Amino acid sequence: MRIRNVGWRAANQADLQEIKALSERAHPGLPEDIGVFAERLRLYPDGVLVCREGDRLEGYAISHPWRRDSAPSLNASIGAIPEDADTYYIHDFALDASARGHGLGSRGIAILKAHARKAGFRTINLVAVNASGGFWESHGFRPRHIDSLARKLATYGTDATYMECGDF
Repeated sequence: MRIRNVGWRAANQADLQEIKALSERAHPGLPEDIGVFAERLRLYPDGVLVCREGDRLEGYAISHPWRRDSAPSLNASIGAIPEDADTYYIHDFALDASARGHGLGSRGIAILKAHARKAGFRTINLVAVNASGGFWESHGFRPRHIDSLARKLATYGTDATYMECGDF
């Protein structure tokens, strides 16, 4: 499939069902209720993006300020953005299989990095899943071993890796 006229934009309520559907395809075995996506959109709308080609959802990003060296639980409400947030956190980032290999992921990550920088954050953290560590490393993220996260990371899958980018 040749990708044309594809762009990232802020998400809205009308995008949530498609975000949920793509999440299920992209992250099998790591389900999240639509309420998790809706809450992140309500709490931090600047961090929820979609990538579309016409009417088709090609990708999405869910991100928000958070606390360094921690991660929200999978499929759980966070209640509020922490007042003491000291890092930018990419909770979820997915591209449809047909959209991969066209630079859309790199463009989306560049947008998130620019937003984090503008918001004053010096680090970005995430949990890499489904053997995506190499992808994230190619975008400047490095594994960060935090003993206190081991139990939580296990809920994200056997290959889950906490990662950080501080050079953006």
